[in-house]
Amino acid sequence: MDVDIARWIAEFIIRQPIEDRLLNDLLSLLPFSDNDMGLKKSILLRRISSEISTGSFSEMTLDCLEMIAELDYGKGNAVLDSMKAAYCAVAVDCTVKFLRENLDADTLYFNAVKKIWRNRIHWMEIAGNVGLVSEQLKDWKEEIEAATWDETVCEKISMKDTRYDALKLSRIYLDEAWEDMGPSFLELAVPLMIGAEGGVQNGNPSTEAEAGEEVHLGLNDDNGVASGDNCGDLAVDSAEKREEEMLQPLPMD
Repeated sequence: MDVDIARWIAEFIIRQPIEDRLLNDLLSLLPFSDNDMGLKKSILLRRISSEISTGSFSEMTLDCLEMIAELDYGKGNAVLDSMKAAYCAVAVDCTVKFLRENLDADTLYFNAVKKIWRNRIHWMEIAGNVGLVSEQLKDWKEEIEAATWDETVCEKISMKDTRYDALKLSRIYLDEAWEDMGPSFLELAVPLMIGAEGGVQNGNPSTEAEAGEEVHLGLNDDNGVASGDNCGDLAVDSAEKREEEMLQPLPMD
């Protein structure tokens, strides 16, 4: 199959509210170009949408947002304010949620502070990668750190509904990101081909729709064609190692 046709099909089905397991199977049959950054962004957005559908977040969402920011930077696009807000909210929830754990809450919280705020975000600031660094993120960093030794601050932030904020702001970002990318090629072409009035409904994955497992993001075989375990090596050079880990096939239940 021609890689352009494969891209058109992939861009279309990624935006449809279909179960992720089925989407994985379909993507595994398509050949992709190694340099298709637009398709890679679509896959990352779909992964975020899939995690939102579960009602909770992991650091995978932070990884996806960071890689999207790098893709946008490479194209000369500024980071959306909604993306900064979503990144901050998800980082906060991925940390504060452990304060609500019944067992080992202090240990889990402290580990999250080290991983997310003292490593991930700290080195982002040191490297001068300010795209996702907002004043709100800096303010939260101070409060998150204070909670490690101040019981009053700890109790205060543990009472906040950080998950609601993360879900709400992530949905807002996804809606804006999909709108910014515009319809897929097939969504534009099919109505013209069949002469249908009104066209085909935009199938950007709804953040409220049900989703199954996370989207399969594999690596190309040597022949450049995606197999059942691989669906496109679309790595960004500046984050190659991290992306290779992100793009490994995901286990299905």
